[in-house]
Amino acid sequence: MPRRPAKSSRRGQIPAWPERQLSDILPWERSFRTRRDCGRSEFFLWRRISRASIASNDRNNGLQCMDSKAVNKEIRARIWPLLKDIGFSRFTPRTAWRYRGDKIDVLNFQSFNSYNASVLGITSFSFCVNLGSYLNYVPSKWPVKVKDGQPIPNEAECHFRRRLMRSVTSLGKEHADIWNVDEQGRNLLWCIQDVAEQLPDVEAWFDRLADKSEVLAILLNQDEDMNVLWGFGRNPSPSRSYLAGYVALAAGRLDLARMKLEEAVQSNCFKEQFGDVDSAIRRAI
Repeated sequence: MPRRPAKSSRRGQIPAWPERQLSDILPWERSFRTRRDCGRSEFFLWRRISRASIASNDRNNGLQCMDSKAVNKEIRARIWPLLKDIGFSRFTPRTAWRYRGDKIDVLNFQSFNSYNASVLGITSFSFCVNLGSYLNYVPSKWPVKVKDGQPIPNEAECHFRRRLMRSVTSLGKEHADIWNVDEQGRNLLWCIQDVAEQLPDVEAWFDRLADKSEVLAILLNQDEDMNVLWGFGRNPSPSRSYLAGYVALAAGRLDLARMKLEEAVQSNCFKEQFGDVDSAIRRAI
């Protein structure tokens, strides 16, 4: 009778604890992060409970077929009501708009196609969160889409922009501006909650840009910061002169407005919009 192959490990030896990502660890598991924290029997009991709980959680939340629709559902259920409370009134599955007199606030959850997701090493239903502030008193260089009588600029068309940074640990250490949702969606609610907790900072960012004097000071003195505020061009640049001219005009600084719009005229970047300062000013009236 052939002999049974010898076991590769000694009796009583516990298998090595597998390396786990944050998304695999449930909140109540934190005390058992390493095998050394518990005895052998406790370890195997914890493993059975953990696997059963994860499987049950996946079934209860319908995460077996994780896709962008599941992300949209959580955005609609958990983020849009919070934005409605602070005045946002128009929504698509991924974008929200708020109309505040002479400006429009935009918040967008950016998705990824399969190719970009593959290049970045993330799932296609991972997301970024983009902010944009669109100034109605700055004449648009190109027509903005209008629906039901209201302009609905996309985030890329806004004069001031920002991308949020996640504060939770994600899969991998790269891409601090991407919430990387895992294949089963186990960390989806954590990702959504992280965005929700940043909304007070988002509101403060939008409020700052509601003050024309503050906007003008930014355009005259501040450099772009890709982590906080950007989209308005280098200083100096034709784009910066264009914006500063119209913001100064709206703030009642006519002399400064004419000087900045003259810089925009001399750049020859806005020939389709105006040919001199007076025609540039007429566009804002």
